[in-house]
Amino acid sequence: MTAELPEEAETLDESAEQEEALPDQMALLLMQDEIERLDDLISLARAITAESKITRLIALIETELPEGEPLLLFTEYKATQVLVITALEARFGRGCAGFINGDERLAVPEPDGSVRVRTLSRDAAAEDFNTGRTRFLVSTEAGGEGIDLQDRCATLVHVDLPWNPMRLHQRVGRLNRYGQKRAVRVFLLRNPATVEARIWALLETKLERIQAALSASMEEAEDIAQLVIGMQGGRFFDELFADGATAVPGNPRERLADWFDARTATFGGRDALETVRAMLGQVARFDFGTIGGSIPRIDLPALEPFFRNAMGLMGRRVMRGEGGLSVATPDDWKRSLDLQPRYDGLVFDRGLPGNERMNRLLGIGHPL
Repeated sequence: MTAELPEEAETLDESAEQEEALPDQMALLLMQDEIERLDDLISLARAITAESKITRLIALIETELPEGEPLLLFTEYKATQVLVITALEARFGRGCAGFINGDERLAVPEPDGSVRVRTLSRDAAAEDFNTGRTRFLVSTEAGGEGIDLQDRCATLVHVDLPWNPMRLHQRVGRLNRYGQKRAVRVFLLRNPATVEARIWALLETKLERIQAALSASMEEAEDIAQLVIGMQGGRFFDELFADGATAVPGNPRERLADWFDARTATFGGRDALETVRAMLGQVARFDFGTIGGSIPRIDLPALEPFFRNAMGLMGRRVMRGEGGLSVATPDDWKRSLDLQPRYDGLVFDRGLPGNERMNRLLGIGHPL
């Protein structure tokens, strides 16, 4: 069976949507190319009586989190999403968990053995979570952009790890943002015996070395991992993990490490390091204290003229009413699953309560 990776996505969210659909594409390839192996795979699957990752997740919730602590969980695929929700409801009660994915629907097994398709909009899932009607929210990246969850939740679990490390930072950004009053706790679940986990460990070690090399030339050490990762591009990591699974037969640790070193020889190489050093050096020499008085003091309301002009260029007129601004979504933008056809009551005011802020506050993070 062979399958090409998706074309390079323009954004991390587009990449997430592509990966969420990948299992269905792979299933089709299996039917076309390897039907004779399905019986063997089914026999192997029947021998599995419990998913160790799910068992560890339940144990983590019961032993390492305060009772009733809200929890945001991220999965790569809807299949994992189903496993997590089923396990959570079996342990903590039906209705304890909501979900967010690109389809806004999920086929969940019932206790009687039947399968029921649940439908839930992302806004409804977020509101249920933010108001305490659900304790757990299980999300894929697809469809999660622009959702504010920081008012009530400060704990996140990566149930599946994405291949692109930048996506980990994006996930944490759902909680670690303006309005968060607690330190965000992050848990990663991974099986150290898998090839993916070994590559992750090697990647983390290399990033630590790059960080150490750059920190030596900084007056004050700064975390530059995101910058180095972002400069590399998502396809590099997709191919790294995809090829790593078959590159070394048997995957002995020493040979996998040698393969990784050769494959990532240019990762964080001279061009990237020199660029980062130049950027950090310019910032280090910039004295905000000498010009602080001339820097404009601006906040969200300063974005309104820009927003009106942007909508005007897209053929939309922004109207102001008693409840705020109203505008219809431009036609060219309606292909995005994150956008509603129309928005009413929009404001540039941070003082809104949490349940209203998610839908009405215009600023960085809003789908528009």
